Amino acid sequence: MTVNVNPILQVIPFILLLGLMIGYKNKRAHPVLAGFIAAFLAWLFTGGKLSLSDMATAFYKGVNGIMFSSVMIFAATSLFLSEIGSIKAFVDLVRRTIGVRYGWVTPGVLVFFCLEW
Repeated sequence: MTVNVNPILQVIPFILLLGLMIGYKNKRAHPVLAGFIAAFLAWLFTGGKLSLSDMATAFYKGVNGIMFSSVMIFAATSLFLSEIGSIKAFVDLVRRTIGVRYGWVTPGVLVFFCLEW
């Protein structure tokens, strides 16, 4: 179902979401809570015309797009590699190989090997 909403009213929930996620004086809302509040506000702006099934369908399509994208796979892989310390070990190996004096080359070598991987 499509509901026509003023473009200004479409931006307000997004701004609220960003405001809750960024926070004020280190007081941030949990991302799920911030998303729920913004979604509820967007639903109010439609006058309550969207059904629960339409909102659930949009939610599941969004989650499906996030979970099965390559970005999510790369993020999980990089988190795993950083937790086991392989990135630090690789950087230490490169620094020992080229010397501390040429440490500015280390990020370039890291990017080159990550692109080749």
